[in-house]
Amino acid sequence: MSFFKKILKKEETAKKTPAKTSAVSVAPKQDAPVSPQKTNKKVVFSHVIVRPLITEKAAHHQSTGVYTFAVRKDVNKHEVARAVAALYGVKPVMVRMINAPGKTTNFRRTVGRRGSWKKALVTLPKGSTIQVHENV
Repeated sequence: MSFFKKILKKEETAKKTPAKTSAVSVAPKQDAPVSPQKTNKKVVFSHVIVRPLITEKAAHHQSTGVYTFAVRKDVNKHEVARAVAALYGVKPVMVRMINAPGKTTNFRRTVGRRGSWKKALVTLPKGSTIQVHENV
C-alpha cells in the first residue's frame, strides 16, 4: 500500500501548488536521431551528404558525369540537388536515389545485421566536373 500512498501524496501536492504551464519549455531528447538541421526553412547542406562513394563502379560512372554519394536516409532528391549545388558549385541535371538494405552478417556464432543506407547518383551537365577525391 505504500506505493499508492506515494502516488496520492504527489497528487495532493500537485493540487496545492499552482501549475505554470505557459513558462515550461521541454527540450528535445539528445539521443533522438537528428534529421538534416533545418533552421528557418534552411537546410545545412553538409549534413545531407555523408560522403562520396569511391568504388570501381562509381569511378566508371564519373567518366560519364555521374557522381555517387552516400546520403542520409531521410533526405530526398531536391535536398541532395541543393546540397551538391551549394557544396560544389554545380547545379545537377538529374538525381537518382537508391535505398540500399542492410545485409545479414555472421559474427562468429551470432547473426547480426548491417545498417541500411541511401545512395544518390548525381548527373552533372556535360563538361562539368567536381573534385570528390580531395580528402580521400
